[in-house]
Amino acid sequence: MFNWLFGKKKTTPVLSKVDYWKAFELFALFDDLDRVKAVLEHTDDIRIDFIAFKDWFTEELGELEGANNPDFSRVREWFAPNADWDRLMGRQGFELGRSVFKRADWWKRNQEFLPGSIVWLSGEYGLVLKDAPDGLYGLVRWDTEKAQDTEDWRGLWGTFVSMGGRVLEEFEFKFIGPDGSLKKRDKPHKN
Repeated sequence: MFNWLFGKKKTTPVLSKVDYWKAFELFALFDDLDRVKAVLEHTDDIRIDFIAFKDWFTEELGELEGANNPDFSRVREWFAPNADWDRLMGRQGFELGRSVFKRADWWKRNQEFLPGSIVWLSGEYGLVLKDAPDGLYGLVRWDTEKAQDTEDWRGLWGTFVSMGGRVLEEFEFKFIGPDGSLKKRDKPHKN
């Protein structure tokens, strides 16, 4: 990392803004959010929590559409399984809710370190640990057989990405478990 930061050779971003939006399905996410807005507008529900959610959602969507770099944190929270959208819409909105959450979650995971995310950098795979004493995630436990192989990337998301780092949807670790602890290995028997 030291050589990358202070060396002469700098890498350039690989994706244009349009390609970036396509890669993270942002066009599709906004299409889904427009569908949500239409569902909310055509649903006759007079519950106070429904009306409040409809107002919050409409305001948030307006802000997201005008943002240069949208932050889908609220959307991700509202559409998470068993969260606000599920409680208000039930089975009727299940499929749309999952689609919104999946896309918002994928975007969010590629904007900052989130606990439990699987990351890749320079041919190595790792896991963002849930341990964040200061509330800032970014401790990465790399998938190696070393007892301690954790790097501190807190606050360095931009550097991580510009070095080629990325978030993966899934990966089966060889040496670490889903919490980042070292898997127990069977020791060979001595004859």
